[in-house]
Amino acid sequence: MKKIIILASVLIIGTVVSCQQDDYEEMTYSCNKRLNQWAHENINDISLMDRQAWLKLSEEYKKPAFNAFTPEQKLLFWKNKLEEVLKTFTWNKNEIAHILKLYAYLDEHPNMYEEEIMNDSLEHDRFARFAYKWKNDAYIDLNWSEELVYAIACTGHTMLDKEGNYEIKMVEKNITFRETFNNDCNCKVGTDYRCKYGNCNFIREGLLQNEHIYDGKKY
Repeated sequence: MKKIIILASVLIIGTVVSCQQDDYEEMTYSCNKRLNQWAHENINDISLMDRQAWLKLSEEYKKPAFNAFTPEQKLLFWKNKLEEVLKTFTWNKNEIAHILKLYAYLDEHPNMYEEEIMNDSLEHDRFARFAYKWKNDAYIDLNWSEELVYAIACTGHTMLDKEGNYEIKMVEKNITFRETFNNDCNCKVGTDYRCKYGNCNFIREGLLQNEHIYDGKKY
């Protein structure tokens, strides 16, 4: 169990990072060479995963696995997470309506994880504005904590309570992981598999993102 204190002001319903590709003929799923190679060697297994299988992975493999998901897998992943959140806990009618806004966004934008959509600046801005408003409405109208918003919309992990705790799985082996991979990171700046700066690009993992910038201002 882990309680996260959000440092950034906006959510991520799904942002994960993927490194810039050195070889444009091969997808890069992690800045970490070992984890990137793990994803490539297990791509067939990953392509069959649903969120329940993803939850069983050890933490360091979850981001590269999600990056390797197809657009359809990513969409279903977040629909499953929101359905779980709605069914597991008791919410009032306003809270239910607010969570359903996220689900409705997925239904209305079924291609949101397609590469051409993710690279479209207008689509990115439209989504970022939606995410920013959704987060602020949660804080102001529903009096939700940052921890709760994070547990609902910023991580695919299973929520444990409405205080923002969620379950972390730590296991030694995952599918066909090979221990012999190099553990170096491909990024100029970064930590293990989450590369924030340097020679990396950002891709949206789920619905919302940690930070959004409009007209030179960070939200």
